[in-house]
Amino acid sequence: QQIRDTGLAEWRYDEQKSLSEQAFRFQQHGPPQPEAPRLAMSLSRYPVEDVQYAAYRMDGMDSERQQRYLDALTQDNMLRFYSAPDVESDTVSPWFNTQWKEQPPTATGQALSGLALPEPNPFIASDLTLQGGQDEQPTALIETPTFTTWHMQDSRFNTPSVEWRVSLQHPSASYSAEEAVLTRLLAGWLNDSLNEPLYPARIAGQSFSAYAHARGMTLSFSGWRDGQTPLIEQAIEQLQQADISTGAFERVRYQLQREWRNAPQASLTGQASRALGEALLTPQWSTAELLEASQRLEKRHLENFRQRFLDDLYIDAMAVGNLNAEQAQEQANLIRGALTPRLTRDDIPPLTPLEVSSESEILHPHSTREESLVLRYLQGRDTSVEEQARLSVLAQWLDTPFYQQLRTEEQLGYIVNAGYSPMLEAPGISLIVQSPDVDSSTIAERMDAFMEAAEARLNTLSNGELAAHRQAVHDRLNQRDTSLPSMANRYWQATALDEVRFDRREQLAALALDVSVEELQSLWPELLSRQLDIRFNPGDSPSDIATYREARTPFDTR
Repeated sequence: QQIRDTGLAEWRYDEQKSLSEQAFRFQQHGPPQPEAPRLAMSLSRYPVEDVQYAAYRMDGMDSERQQRYLDALTQDNMLRFYSAPDVESDTVSPWFNTQWKEQPPTATGQALSGLALPEPNPFIASDLTLQGGQDEQPTALIETPTFTTWHMQDSRFNTPSVEWRVSLQHPSASYSAEEAVLTRLLAGWLNDSLNEPLYPARIAGQSFSAYAHARGMTLSFSGWRDGQTPLIEQAIEQLQQADISTGAFERVRYQLQREWRNAPQASLTGQASRALGEALLTPQWSTAELLEASQRLEKRHLENFRQRFLDDLYIDAMAVGNLNAEQAQEQANLIRGALTPRLTRDDIPPLTPLEVSSESEILHPHSTREESLVLRYLQGRDTSVEEQARLSVLAQWLDTPFYQQLRTEEQLGYIVNAGYSPMLEAPGISLIVQSPDVDSSTIAERMDAFMEAAEARLNTLSNGELAAHRQAVHDRLNQRDTSLPSMANRYWQATALDEVRFDRREQLAALALDVSVEELQSLWPELLSRQLDIRFNPGDSPSDIATYREARTPFDTR
């Protein structure tokens, strides 16, 4: 009604046009598979010359056409949908077997008070120049005992965008289930509290998120170089000073509790992978332990934790994108000055991979699914890059025959795969079969038969026959990153390891070409002796995974 009465200000159209032009000019193309059907649909709607540009095209404000739409936007033309369990009707949808009914309005609607059109967007970037310069990999920009910043200038994606990652690490973030829940609550509250204030930033091409991890939480900033500093300042100020309302606390806690309460209904492969992580990484807490701990916490506990968390921090940060070292250093100093970290990296307990039991053991996840599964994990002998290369090549060699025999020929399940599956720097191979109608004992027996046949094939394998698998690993590891965020995340993950090396992928790719059949033959029997099965049949009781984990020793880091 406001727009119908006063008209649409031209600056609002110009603002949207500017955002549309920015989005088109610097769009990042992903894999071709989803791109092809999008272009095919556009060809049916637009002239060929406009197929790419049509969705972004704004040639000028058409006030007459806008008025026709405004005249139609009345309560008489409104369809309102209400969906809830309390809807009852004799009419049932033939496709979804759901009750539904049509009901005319019984009262005249009242406009909400306080509605207003937004002010000009302060986050819209004005400097979209592409800066020259290209680094091969991140380098340390700032190195102090309490604060480390890595920087990589990049122009290969032809976008003036920057990815910032800031890891706020605290020694008690995973000390107990309660502390782990509080870390997740703090990250969840920060996202929730900034959802509305940062809406204009999202519209303008900036984004922010916070996520919890074993050492604390990471602040992630993505978007145009120009305008990113105010976003960083606002997020940090919110974390430090904003009021934690009772409503926000209850809302975030409810969301986490619902996730943990529904965990037994999640995908079975996901539950098995989580159980494997709980067994072979420390510190870890099960969803049941997190749910129980969350029920003991109140808003005051989160307020107290926030202060403790911010008082004792070590910070790792990384900037990857179209900004030079001077610009990155300026923003890094802003972050360090605002958060004043006091601890060192050595003060933060590490996330440690563990050795599997020398005895063959079986663990059951906490699940209510009506399916069966076996996840067989074969753990490598040490964390050397050479061992990682061997297991990568061996997993590649196993993958297709494993699928061919257990899925195509024996039809044991609809999820069947074998792949390289490291736990941080500890190498391993996961073999998974999930079935709707074959029990886990039968699956395990057929896995055993496959492994026996694989050993026989391995003993007669030649280096020439292995060459294609070595090359496949090499080529996969050397695939070019398809977007700036994916490249930034890859480099960021490297900072979580004890030895920070940004050329590890290239090193592993080169070593994969040198893996010999003799090395794999020597490795094979040791892999079979370092095995853990995660199995499930409907009705299985969950294992005491914490007791298994507490009996393990740290993985050999040679």
